[in-house]
Amino acid sequence: MDISRFLPVVHLNIWLIGGTPPVNGNEAEVVVTRFEFVPLGDPQPANLTRVEAQTDGTIHLSLDTQPDRRYDLQISTNLFQRQSLSELLAINNVTVFADTNAVSDGLRFYRALTLP
Repeated sequence: MDISRFLPVVHLNIWLIGGTPPVNGNEAEVVVTRFEFVPLGDPQPANLTRVEAQTDGTIHLSLDTQPDRRYDLQISTNLFQRQSLSELLAINNVTVFADTNAVSDGLRFYRALTLP
């Protein structure tokens, strides 16, 4: 799913100092190579609310989330070692993830962490 249509639009206004253009008369250019919006306040802890096995072997996970917050969905096969399955950007209060690799991996344990 392309989430770009759900993301907020950001506008940057560039102002002249004292209304004076650049001294050399040339245009100025600003290039933004990375932008990240982080909401104010402490995030709520990630809450994994539903895990459902589908008939095709995939696992659907539902998380209670806060829009514009990032979450790390992790897996483990032994509860000692964990690895990141996916980093998610929440666009709603509930985020659903489909684990399509669950069929081939056998037993899996899931946890979700709220990222700063």
